[in-house]
Amino acid sequence: MPLLCLKNYRQMSKRVFIIAMAFLCFNSAKAQPSKNAEAVYHQGVAFAAKEKYQEAMVSFFKAVKLYKDYDSAYVMMGDINTKFNSYDTAMKFYKKALAINPKNVRALNNLATIYKNVEHNTNDALACYLKIIAIDSTNKEIFVFAAWCYNTLQHYDKAIPYAVKALDIDGNYRAAYGELGHSYHMSGKYAEGVEQFKKNIAVSHHEMPMFYAGLCYIELKDKVGANSMVDELTKISSKLAETLKKRIEKMEN
Repeated sequence: MPLLCLKNYRQMSKRVFIIAMAFLCFNSAKAQPSKNAEAVYHQGVAFAAKEKYQEAMVSFFKAVKLYKDYDSAYVMMGDINTKFNSYDTAMKFYKKALAINPKNVRALNNLATIYKNVEHNTNDALACYLKIIAIDSTNKEIFVFAAWCYNTLQHYDKAIPYAVKALDIDGNYRAAYGELGHSYHMSGKYAEGVEQFKKNIAVSHHEMPMFYAGLCYIELKDKVGANSMVDELTKISSKLAETLKKRIEKMEN
């Protein structure tokens, strides 16, 4: 390349680099709320903590006026509307927050709760929970909620790995055992249930996997296996031992 052309190429590359850096700096600055917006937002949080919700809403509206992409402010407004059972309005605020920041876990979780408990829209609740799991794979409650959704939709096979994952996070998580036991029972996978619950017993000497393993043994007509779980439950003085024993007696009749 001729010297003059090389010089011009370097000057052009330098200008492109400077313009690119300026653009990145502009976007970075734009991505952050101003100090005034932050101050008003935190004022709203303080009002909400004192249950001064009207004043809090005014502050949050000011915050989004100063910084239109303030997703946290929209979430707070959603929370306040949820508190007063204004679910339609709350959902609009949560969706506004998610339009700004699709990875806002709090907005996803609160929206899912409304879908699940108020709208009884299991499919949309599940979609939210799966998005949260893609962002944060350490929340045992979200895995159980996903399992619950799949069980409610009668997709029992799909529920199982989510309940198992919750138990990987916390081997004593009672709600996870409930969803897992329901999945195995409704899908008729009793042998797989025994195998899974025995794994849980080996890791955590908790009454719930013993109880559900016993129920699976009963479905398999395995009295010896079921009674072995009664023995294990009796050792830890669990009331579930008597419940399981009564189930075995019914199996004999």
